[in-house]
This record gives sequence, structure tokens and C-alpha cells, in this order.
Amino acid sequence: MASVYVSAKQIKVPFILPIVAMLWILLLMNVYWFTFILKLLYKVITGQIKELDDNREYSVDKSSKTSEESDEDQLKNGRYYLRQRKIDYNLLHTGRSQ
Repeated sequence: MASVYVSAKQIKVPFILPIVAMLWILLLMNVYWFTFILKLLYKVITGQIKELDDNREYSVDKSSKTSEESDEDQLKNGRYYLRQRKIDYNLLHTGRSQ
């Protein structure tokens, strides 16, 4: 009952029209997406769509991989696991490997 309090106390609410307009836009967007999802579910349930295809394109450029990268860097179980590299301590102290 905040609107009753605001009107009874004659409190001026700044930017009331833009706020109300944005709320109406948000409501219309929610109604649109809800009907979109319901239509999609109806098509899947009735069998009009057999399978939902993922038509996104992923550009995998294997030529951009460096020589140190290998197939171990590929996606495994939904995560990227980077190859563990051993540290050559001689390289750290002398600046060159043996």
C-alpha cells in the first residue's frame, strides 16, 4: 500500500513515468518470452520438433596453437585441463637448459 501512502502524504516521486514505462516494458518482455517457451515446449511434446539442434558455430583454429600446446589442452568433461609442465631448475639458474 505504498501508493496510498505516497498519494496521501502528497510525496513527489521523481521520474515516476520512466520507471512505470520500464516496468511495463519488462512485463511485456516477460510475457513474450513465456509464450515463446510455451510454444517451444508444445512443439517438442507434440513431436513437431524431433530434436533440438545446436546450430552455433565454433571456430577452432588449430593452426594458431603454439608448439608447446598439445591435445591434452582439449576440452575434457566440460573443462579445459592444461598440461602440467615440469620446471627445469637449471634453466632458472643458468638461463639455458642442459
